Amino acid sequence: MFYYRLVHTLNSEICVCGHSINYEDEAECRYFYSVWDLNEKMCIREIDVHESEADFYEMQLAKDGLHLSDILYDIGMKLYRAVVFDLNTGKRLFISETKHHVHSSAIISETRTLILGLFDGTMELYDIERGTCLHRFKHAHLGAIHRIYTTDDGSIAMTTAGGLDSKDRSIRFWSMRRNRINLLTVFTPDAKVSSMNLSGDGHLVALEITEVVPFVLVRETNRERQQFNNLEQFTCSFAVDLFDFKVCQP
Repeated sequence: MFYYRLVHTLNSEICVCGHSINYEDEAECRYFYSVWDLNEKMCIREIDVHESEADFYEMQLAKDGLHLSDILYDIGMKLYRAVVFDLNTGKRLFISETKHHVHSSAIISETRTLILGLFDGTMELYDIERGTCLHRFKHAHLGAIHRIYTTDDGSIAMTTAGGLDSKDRSIRFWSMRRNRINLLTVFTPDAKVSSMNLSGDGHLVALEITEVVPFVLVRETNRERQQFNNLEQFTCSFAVDLFDFKVCQP
């Protein structure tokens, strides 16, 4: 058995682990979640993944510990789809029906909603209990929406597109009030952003900046090989105040 990832509530009362088991006599692998009551130190439920594959990388636990979201690969449809499970019953509450791969997601416990970032750059907001799309924002980014972060109350979302090779380097902030997705502002750093996070109150965002590494043509001389080998790593970190966009180095 392999434990791929675990998530837990802020009060550390509920923990969910993602597992996979490879059976020697079976071609398929079993993917499932185990739900743990950390106060009682016991597993209270297992939730199996059917007809899909999971790497558990996008697994998220709602702040209240009632729902679990993830992105699974549907083997039959050959499509990445978002799912939400009720941890009290183990039942699946929601599965996305998009035409494009779901690339990222964020679950908001206060409003019982789920934000999806699609491969084509579309953002969608869903009611997870009814399964209905509340709002769709096409071309939210120029490429696949790579990451979605939200404030604790779910009123503000922050998104990025692609990875380090993406042409869209923008960081975009969205209002999620009244079941609508509205663009607030766009912040585009001069360098690539390799990782980031948003504070729960929405006042600060932390960025890890990766500068563009130059291409160096090295001739067959010891001096130029020495110069190439001594190039420093172009990485640094910043904290950005979102009120006035001040960049403060730690």
